[in-house]
Amino acid sequence: MSRIIFQPGLPVVRSAPNRADVACFVGFLSLRAGATVPNNIAAWLEGEGMFRSSLSRAGQERLRMGAPLGLQDIAVIDVPIPIDDWAVFDRLFSWEQRSSDPVDGATYMGCAVRSFFGQGGRKCYVISLGDPVVGDASREDREQKLKELVPGYPSMLDPVRVSAADRADWSSVGHLFGLPDVSFICLPDLPDLVSDPAKAISPTPPPAAEEEHFVECTPEMRSKAGAKISKLAAPRCDDSGYQRWQQALEVLQQLPDRDPLIQEMQLIAAVPIPEEQCAAATDMLSYLSAPNPRDFDAAKPVGHPQPVLQAPGIDPLPRSGAFLQLAYPWLRTTGSAALPEGIEPPDGALAGLLARNALTRGTFASGTKIPVSNVFDISPGLRGAETETPGLPAPDSITVLPPRTLVQRVSLFAPTPHGIGLISDVNVHPDESFRPAPVNRLVAVIVRAARTLGEAHVFDGNGERTWALVRLHLTELMTNLWAAGALNGDKAEQAFSVACDRSTMTQNDLDNGRMIASVSFTPVALIETITVLLSLSAGDAGADALVAVAGSEVA
Repeated sequence: MSRIIFQPGLPVVRSAPNRADVACFVGFLSLRAGATVPNNIAAWLEGEGMFRSSLSRAGQERLRMGAPLGLQDIAVIDVPIPIDDWAVFDRLFSWEQRSSDPVDGATYMGCAVRSFFGQGGRKCYVISLGDPVVGDASREDREQKLKELVPGYPSMLDPVRVSAADRADWSSVGHLFGLPDVSFICLPDLPDLVSDPAKAISPTPPPAAEEEHFVECTPEMRSKAGAKISKLAAPRCDDSGYQRWQQALEVLQQLPDRDPLIQEMQLIAAVPIPEEQCAAATDMLSYLSAPNPRDFDAAKPVGHPQPVLQAPGIDPLPRSGAFLQLAYPWLRTTGSAALPEGIEPPDGALAGLLARNALTRGTFASGTKIPVSNVFDISPGLRGAETETPGLPAPDSITVLPPRTLVQRVSLFAPTPHGIGLISDVNVHPDESFRPAPVNRLVAVIVRAARTLGEAHVFDGNGERTWALVRLHLTELMTNLWAAGALNGDKAEQAFSVACDRSTMTQNDLDNGRMIASVSFTPVALIETITVLLSLSAGDAGADALVAVAGSEVA
């Protein structure tokens, strides 16, 4: 023994109330054989009131008998585990394999968490629901896993079967009711669960035999990761698969209606890859690109086939709102070789990118300005029309504005002069004012901070003195955001206004003890693209012959 290394487990501290970079990953992972829960995580579970629910069956029996409990009695299935270090995650979960068969490859959950930390994320919660689905699992098995991942699926008419008030009902995404510091939600297994059983990749035919010649060669280098490369194709969706995906997202979007805390979170969902011969491959992009998905029939050109994703009771897209942010296409990363086809869903990387953006530039800034790490390709490739923002028509033109392109509806990764980068940071809200994801994240920051300020005055009298203090604190908050560049205006007075007086409350509000403050602000508009069209008439070099038309996209 040459040395002894001590690695003390630092206590898991409660996140700052206004933190905007924490993610939560929900999916399927197996526990690593012999893994024990670190003392700091066990202490956090006990402090949060989840220690009893996290006990294994043996641990629950020991507790009933009054016997002492050890770390081996704690299970981490369907319990949020705070992770602030990749090494801790690696020690707890067997993320690099789905099953004992190496053909199945690694887990999407594990690779998503790795990409989150690889892109600069600092803290996340991991909720494992048990063993992952194997590559050749049947449609029935995948459907059962999907029901475990999305409580309430598949019926969009029934409410999500979790209660925000009763911890005993919390399961899967229901744990978000007790995680107020989460800003990003990812379900990396969702595209796999809505697809059909994975297909084996056709083997590459051997090269034609040639005459052998001796040449000097370098020593053989074996790749550790190469031995675990999956032989399966990445999951792809047909028409029915996209319907299941839509249904799952519809159910998930009921969560903000159950608890206002979740309204301040962002669901980042990877768009499944379409089957090559699937009609949805075209229609899905049309749905995402239409000016208003609910008015798709009115927006489509004459002669366009009827959308195949339309089904009774199902909207072309999940209920459009700032809660949902779609990510596409899938990524080839330095760690995705062990996944089917060597590609991973982009939601984990996007969450890490936005977390680093929040830590370094402010969550109200566009994630498109952050360089992407460890990503060297995308799959499938994107057409030019899908990544281009349509420009504005000439001032004297009566041409109708062109329909929205994919880049204006989906957060896209695409090749750039500096490598693969994020070229759009948007959600699916139908209102263009709320479609830029940075605007939604700014609103979430303001609401969280305002709630924290309000908690300090919850027992104060509802009168002029309290109103003045609330105005003072909110003005200080908004001034700090303006100084940080989140609000538009040369002066703070131009950027926002705060009111908390009799103009914001009725006599009925006062009689019932309600205090209402009003905050109005103008978020800064970030110009992502500028298109300049220059036209010079023949034989006329005058300034009036030079026409420039610029179109900007806020993201």
